[in-house]
Amino acid sequence: MAKRILMAVTAVMTLLVGSTAATAQVQQAPDYRDEFDGTALGAGWTFRDGYADQLPADTANHASYAVAGGALTISIPGGAEHNQWWLRHAEIQRPYEGSGVYETRIDSQFTGSQQVGLSFETAPGTFMQFMLYGRGTVRGFVERFVTHEGTLHKDTVTGFNTGIGIPTTNAGSWYLRVTLDDDADPTLRSWNFEWSTDGSNWNAGVSGVYETADPTENVGAIQQVGVFAGNHRTGYDAYDANVAYFSVSEEPPVNPPAAPVVQATGTSSSIALSWDDELATDTYRVERATANDGPFTAIVTGHPDPAYTDTAVTAGSTYFYRVVAVRGGVEGVASGVVSASLVGGPPDPPDGVP
Repeated sequence: MAKRILMAVTAVMTLLVGSTAATAQVQQAPDYRDEFDGTALGAGWTFRDGYADQLPADTANHASYAVAGGALTISIPGGAEHNQWWLRHAEIQRPYEGSGVYETRIDSQFTGSQQVGLSFETAPGTFMQFMLYGRGTVRGFVERFVTHEGTLHKDTVTGFNTGIGIPTTNAGSWYLRVTLDDDADPTLRSWNFEWSTDGSNWNAGVSGVYETADPTENVGAIQQVGVFAGNHRTGYDAYDANVAYFSVSEEPPVNPPAAPVVQATGTSSSIALSWDDELATDTYRVERATANDGPFTAIVTGHPDPAYTDTAVTAGSTYFYRVVAVRGGVEGVASGVVSASLVGGPPDPPDGVP
């Protein structure tokens, strides 16, 4: 559900090129998050298909979008080029909010020549794009397009390689994050592009200032921001980019941690639980039941370690467990249910006890 806190934008958005006047930093963006949980785009969003703009008669190859099941899907047909390099990509856009952390999650895998990313636009044909791009491996690129005096100036200003091969069947979701420190003088505007496959462990992509005072090398005052998808040669592969959410915040948002993978082992006097320790998690909650389908009751909360020993158990009973990870006050999905029972005979009595 979209949530928004309105704040005034006090910075001057005038482009100061070649001026000695003092620059003005652009106001921090208000918090905003859309999880696309309705059946239509929320207020402020628009959809644009660059391919349809250029080839309106070729309707069979026009891109489309749909909102359903808690996601927005941008659908790119295969067999025709929907490349952002030729302004044929499809995108959803909304008004730009100012300096802040812009983030999205794409629940779709790369199977070929596909592209998806975040776009910061002044006008059609003038934008900065931060994208992941399938070409043998998943790569990252920063593209700067500027239309100046009727001429389009295109530059791939920097890039990187994630090293993840295609198809990315086991990669998880793709999280893209752009942290923007905006300024009315674009030569002072700084960008930081990161990516992740789990929303917890972030990888540095590229960061820096990517515009100059040359009017063909800066995008001016940004007006729109959004998520785009497309494809490119040689495959021109079809692509359904499932956008799980789009957010803007002052600080990076706290994403729910992944579900732990739990193991349970019974001894003669206790049941030992352990789980993976790579979730960037603050604490855990351990829950127990006497049946696989519950009901489950918390037996420990705020637990800091990826292991727990349950001693409040009796012989002859089977116990069922699940674990919930918590990060920044945000709970993840519960783990799968595991079970165990006491094994062997009762423990030896203490010395002196018959």
